[in-house]
Amino acid sequence: MAVSKRALIRIGILIVMLLIIGGAIWVLNNPKFQEYPNKMRPVWDVAYNIQVGSDNTHFATQINQVGYATFLHGKGPFTVFVPSDTAYSNLPANDQDLFNQDQGSLRQALLYNIVKGSYRLSDLRDGMKLHTIQGDDITVTKKGGSWVLNGYAYIKAADFISTNGVIYMTTNYLIPPSLIH
Repeated sequence: MAVSKRALIRIGILIVMLLIIGGAIWVLNNPKFQEYPNKMRPVWDVAYNIQVGSDNTHFATQINQVGYATFLHGKGPFTVFVPSDTAYSNLPANDQDLFNQDQGSLRQALLYNIVKGSYRLSDLRDGMKLHTIQGDDITVTKKGGSWVLNGYAYIKAADFISTNGVIYMTTNYLIPPSLIH
């Protein structure tokens, strides 16, 4: 009994469809994918994961506004310290005004939140200095069991792995020393 070419094509299409459905079910049921809040996924890059985060809309808007989303889609690896929306609203009014009016200051502040290299929480050490894309260092310290950046920005969530780096959520905006008034 010979099988027609048309029947073989239909069987092939059916197999491909089953593989696609099986892969989608695996992704949805895989605990590795379920541990990422805010719709972030390890199969996406840092730029896309920042965009889908739910508590960082100001930061996501700002990196788009100055064109850094394209940069963060790049090869990396990057470690990005993303301030929460609460962190933005807690900025002094003069800093919010500065970011809204001066694109150069905004660019400097955003680059200060990005480090070249992929640093997971397990890589951090008390007193460690991380060199930012902006050019200045961020100092990492341990206070009462929590990791703190520059003595004021607590890491509230860590190790959101992306294809080209890692994302941390912070309680405060990291401001480069040159912009602190």
